[in-house]
Amino acid sequence: MRRAVRTGHGVLIETYGNEENEPKIAGKLQGKGNVAILYCLQSSITMNAHAKLFPELVFPLLDEEAVMYDLQSRAQGLTDLNKVSGGSTAFHKCACQVLMWKSNEVTLEINKDLGDLGMVLVDAKGAPSKITMLKPSEPNKGLGYNMAVDANQMIEYESWTGKIEHMCIAAETSRLGYTEAKQMLEQRLLPQSKYGLRLSQFTQTQCQRMEGRV
Repeated sequence: MRRAVRTGHGVLIETYGNEENEPKIAGKLQGKGNVAILYCLQSSITMNAHAKLFPELVFPLLDEEAVMYDLQSRAQGLTDLNKVSGGSTAFHKCACQVLMWKSNEVTLEINKDLGDLGMVLVDAKGAPSKITMLKPSEPNKGLGYNMAVDANQMIEYESWTGKIEHMCIAAETSRLGYTEAKQMLEQRLLPQSKYGLRLSQFTQTQCQRMEGRV
């Protein structure tokens, strides 16, 4: 089977596929064996192009309007680069978060008074979409982990305690024996916790409370 590559400029004439004496490319569409390599290659080129088009900027004075104009320009630029490569941005899955600091005459603190700054991006067909605005303390859940840009982990902690309570109540009402309970702990609870807990920075007290619930 030969495959052609489609970009924002059309479908390429050249094709690629299994070559003689080369490993087979199994699967179809997203299940192809070469998807991961192509995705990393495309993402790397896209981000390098974005960095060259939009170099780092430093604002000497706090200017919310200038900051938001720059953020929207950068976001639209990334959307346009995805379009050129043949991809598209799912705006309904996007969110905007701004971590802005303000002085209280003693130290710097996070500005929590920012409202909806009204970021609007345009897709390949020219249709505008308003991007959801999240506060710095609101987590953006990705891959099962609640990450907030201001390092707030209370929502992640509350989520974990809820999961543990639910699983423990289910185990208690099921009247599991020692072997079944040990199996549930090792095959369900511990595997689910490895990824999130490695990213978290819970205090010793919080960890002891979760352990006590188990």
